[in-house]
Amino acid sequence: MPHVQECIEIIGSDVVLRINGIQSKIIPVEKFVLALQRATDAEVFPGILPTGVKYVVQKGIFRVVVVEQTAMPRGVFVIADDSPAPYGSKVKSTLRWLSFPNVCLVILFYGEALSGYQQIFYTVKPLTSMEDELLLCNLPNVSTQGPGGLPYWFCSQHIGGVTNLPWADKIYKIVNHLWRTGFNWSSDIHEGLSQFNAMKELDERISTFSKWEAATRKDSEFTLKVKWKSSGMNLKQAINKLFEFATPQNEIKDVKGIANLLSRYRDAKNKQLTLKI
Repeated sequence: MPHVQECIEIIGSDVVLRINGIQSKIIPVEKFVLALQRATDAEVFPGILPTGVKYVVQKGIFRVVVVEQTAMPRGVFVIADDSPAPYGSKVKSTLRWLSFPNVCLVILFYGEALSGYQQIFYTVKPLTSMEDELLLCNLPNVSTQGPGGLPYWFCSQHIGGVTNLPWADKIYKIVNHLWRTGFNWSSDIHEGLSQFNAMKELDERISTFSKWEAATRKDSEFTLKVKWKSSGMNLKQAINKLFEFATPQNEIKDVKGIANLLSRYRDAKNKQLTLKI
């Protein structure tokens, strides 16, 4: 049986498929990448779901992971009234005892790495359905608008690398960053407005950190009774919104880009790929 030599060649914005040196097909690189994603699709979520993970949705190399933090009062560090700096190494923080409703993190992963696109919402009841309404949060480190116009954006810049961590450790590190890093005015300075300052007139009890703490000491569950504004999205819509930012084909310009895409799949090198184009 004669040996068949197959070759994939990138020419400009097209992918040329050759068999024994003869051109068999030309397709746009975007279409090729999408076919490559489908052919090398990984498990939606390998192993046991980490604590707090409620939903995982995958499209190609991208995963959206939904993490729910149970409603409860928490001890968190917030910027002090007399802080010499609004954020950064010179910020002065103080420990506050604050009530929180259910906190919902919606996080877009690129392979096993953070994509940089993630959002935070509130709910007053635990998530039970993709149709559940998401409410606006009042967290200081959540911006009303982040990169690319993504609303309710939570900055992941200082979380550190999570790519090579097991999934349970990835989620723990992200959640720990949310609660342990400390709330400051970084979002107001860098993105223009934080959710805290956007929402502080909603209810007098959350207008300042000191009033928030005082209300918590009177009723540790009072934030479940606040009339939080709707985000205008349910969970399914929020997930779909994040996937709008999942555009790896825009990053694939050459063979190196395609090789990088393949390398993000844990088992890709052990698979025989069949592309349906």
